[in-house]
Amino acid sequence: MSLIVQKFGGTSLRDISRIRHVAKLIAAAREDQNHIVVVVSAMGRTTDELCHLADQFNTLPNPRERSSLLVTGEMQSAALLVMALNELDLGAATLSAAQLDMRAVGRYDEAKLCSLNKERIEQYLAKQIIPVICGFQALNQDDEWVTLGRGGSDTSAVFIASQIKADRCDIYTDVDGVYTSDPRIVELAKKISKISFEEMLEMASQGAKVLQTRSVELAMSYGIA
Repeated sequence: MSLIVQKFGGTSLRDISRIRHVAKLIAAAREDQNHIVVVVSAMGRTTDELCHLADQFNTLPNPRERSSLLVTGEMQSAALLVMALNELDLGAATLSAAQLDMRAVGRYDEAKLCSLNKERIEQYLAKQIIPVICGFQALNQDDEWVTLGRGGSDTSAVFIASQIKADRCDIYTDVDGVYTSDPRIVELAKKISKISFEEMLEMASQGAKVLQTRSVELAMSYGIA
């Protein structure tokens, strides 16, 4: 039996049909007797839409309030995914960063994770309840919402995997692996069957959008597959 963190990005959760598909993927992993912890991004382009709403005001949005707005996207997708899992008779429950006491330091919009209380996750797993955790968000030392930057849910997932000592962290997106270039743009792009942390870190730092750079750094530091 393995402990697996599964992270699903916005394209995987862009509408109700895709959310139901994700629920089936989680159910299949559970059928193999695995313990599953799920981390989600906001649905589709929700984060962009929330940023657009904030930009409608004449004054530059306050970073504190902007973060308070953006974290709602992940809460929405987490709740909907739990409903889809319940539809399949699977026990599941949402967990926000606040409920996990997940802490980060730094700027409101590019904070770095530093701690979490894993007991709530362990309690849910012991009861056969799938924790569905809101990625991208955390609390700072003043109990205020902060976000982790673009692609921050990747970092949330890897950090959680490191703290609960998961066997691996699976990142789901709209392509089936890491390619030599974006397969949606470059017809001759080839899928890479295996890649080292160092190679993935270099690709991420050079602008590849498959994984957030910070998530790769954390995976390398903690040895998370």
